[in-house]
Amino acid sequence: MPGQTLATPLLALFLAVSSPWGRQTSDEEEPFTEPTRRFEVGVLFDLRLAFTDDTSSFMERGLGKLRYGGSAEGKKQVLGRLSQLSLTSDLRLTESVGARLHVNFDADPDFGDAGERTDLIEAYLRYRLGVGDRNEVRGKAGLFFPAISLEHPGEAWTTFYTITPSILNGWIGEEIRSLGIEASFARVGLENEVSFTAAGFGWNDPSASLLAYRGWASTDRQTGFADRIPIPPLSSFSEGGIFSAQAPWAEPIREVDDRVGYYAGASWDNYRRFLVNALYYDNRARPVALDSGQYGWATRFYEAGFLYSLSEGTSGPELLFQVLGGDTWMGGSGPGQPKVTFDYRTAYLLGTVPLGRQRVSFRYDWFEMVDRDEFRDVDDNDEDGYGITLAYLVRTTETQRLAVELLGVRSHRPAREFLGLPTEATEWMLQLSYRFAF
Repeated sequence: MPGQTLATPLLALFLAVSSPWGRQTSDEEEPFTEPTRRFEVGVLFDLRLAFTDDTSSFMERGLGKLRYGGSAEGKKQVLGRLSQLSLTSDLRLTESVGARLHVNFDADPDFGDAGERTDLIEAYLRYRLGVGDRNEVRGKAGLFFPAISLEHPGEAWTTFYTITPSILNGWIGEEIRSLGIEASFARVGLENEVSFTAAGFGWNDPSASLLAYRGWASTDRQTGFADRIPIPPLSSFSEGGIFSAQAPWAEPIREVDDRVGYYAGASWDNYRRFLVNALYYDNRARPVALDSGQYGWATRFYEAGFLYSLSEGTSGPELLFQVLGGDTWMGGSGPGQPKVTFDYRTAYLLGTVPLGRQRVSFRYDWFEMVDRDEFRDVDDNDEDGYGITLAYLVRTTETQRLAVELLGVRSHRPAREFLGLPTEATEWMLQLSYRFAF
């Protein structure tokens, strides 16, 4: 396959942990809680029926904000999709060391730009060692998500409250993945856990390129290691454009400049009432680097989150809030040289009420991008908007879940004019989901 192979992350399996935060952690994410099981395999598939708007989806090189959109003729659609098919495995090598593998089989239609149809999502070793009565040292090495999302404690990095995650965590699933080493120190008590985490990583140099070319999106699609996400045919990277070397797709998980990035974070989990986390990320990419049609984007951001249980434990109503903001830049540094630079911000507030095996959730998303460069006449990255999500979920058995979700996004993006589209767009989608996991 052009550009990269699956060999690198598989080799990383021979290099150590648990997530430093995450409230409803599933059993498959905690192999050490079942010492008699040395190997577990899980399968998850998600069948979807989507009633779409007429706006073209970003997966079809449009500027729509939703995973599924209208037909090529600009008409609404009713689509049946296998939205996710995942295989996971957990191996306990010793009492302290385990291995994790997560593979997705891309069942969506191939739009011509996709990399591998079978692709790695995560593959890593993890390590956990108790130090004294209350301390733990944890480690992780390989390909993995930074521990940011409060919405993804489920099997195969799936959501707990809705079908589609927040715009914030949807972007984490698309563009932020670490191939590196993470270390954590945790102070564990009977009612509280405080942890500190730091990581060094590579293979995430083009992160934020999707933000630049497409903008924010509301999606639950997980980007694979060798994946390619289509980007709109904007003039700035078409033939003769200021960035014509850009391929017609983004590859977020790629090494471009051989520099090491880092992130550092902390969390405080009160098991009875709340969880707080914060993280700072800097990929340290060289903004003038270019490899196989992918530019380096010097991307930095902060994230902070708060989960609050209105009753003790995790069985009552909950409120979740997360905010993420940062900046990125790409291109030449001299006067008059083409350069892209912008700030980006997003946040959400989610309320959820469990009703036995049922759950009702409502979420409000807000997002913004502010263009800071001198080339807005040909490459305008300004954007602002908001989204609302209403979801009803019912767990029919221990392995099956039914869900219905209404999702709406309203946005303003001047770059739509380059494609002859209105700058304002309001998009709606109704989804029905059947998820089976064992």
